[in-house]
Amino acid sequence: MNWKRIKLLAVCFWCISTAAFAWSAQRGDNFLKGMQGTWYDLNRNVVLQVDGASFNQCPVEDIIAGAQGHVIFRIREDTGLRDIHILQGDAGYHKHKILNYHTWIRNTVEPVYTESVGGICIGMSTNDLVARYGEPNLKERIKDSARGMKREFWLYTSVGFSVNTEGDMVESITIYKGKNRYFDQSGLNCENPIADFEMKYGHEMDTLNYGRYGESYQIRIDGPASEVLNFDDYPKSITLRGW
Repeated sequence: MNWKRIKLLAVCFWCISTAAFAWSAQRGDNFLKGMQGTWYDLNRNVVLQVDGASFNQCPVEDIIAGAQGHVIFRIREDTGLRDIHILQGDAGYHKHKILNYHTWIRNTVEPVYTESVGGICIGMSTNDLVARYGEPNLKERIKDSARGMKREFWLYTSVGFSVNTEGDMVESITIYKGKNRYFDQSGLNCENPIADFEMKYGHEMDTLNYGRYGESYQIRIDGPASEVLNFDDYPKSITLRGW
């Protein structure tokens, strides 16, 4: 594949006018630095091992960058060149990346999180969720993510919580008033006043103004993974999300 074709692909797939580039020592090392180590899929399978400038023991020939964290690592295998596409941005999901447009990967076997609900955390696979609580009482398809991944709403009426999923991963968790569900680390739920949350998590309520879309209210949670509690529908419900 020649240089002009690489540049054309970047424009077509990412709808941008960025220039693709062959691997320079400075920029290439920056991208490689964020990929070092062993990477697992949501089911704890090893999918990538990156050591220096090698992917799965195959040397990196080129690094081609696009907008918003999209990067192609071109590696040389015994059968020839192969492109590995990575969405580098953490996407608000605790340093998760997306491999080849549809597979979540992370550099820890288990998800890293701060808060949870009944043992369910952001970054957990839907397989693990079903293993713990079974199939949801209601499952609905919702708008696909900006990354083009399938999103669904799962409601567990019997245990009093719901989750939104993206690409078979839990992206948010909502608890409801009167359902005896609470956040595992703080022990708080929809019955508690907001002042209790501010005191427990050490942050005052933030008000975010989204113009014609209105305002949003949240409290930050510090810890191994940065998260927020959203109070837009409080006291009916509270939603845990990645920051």
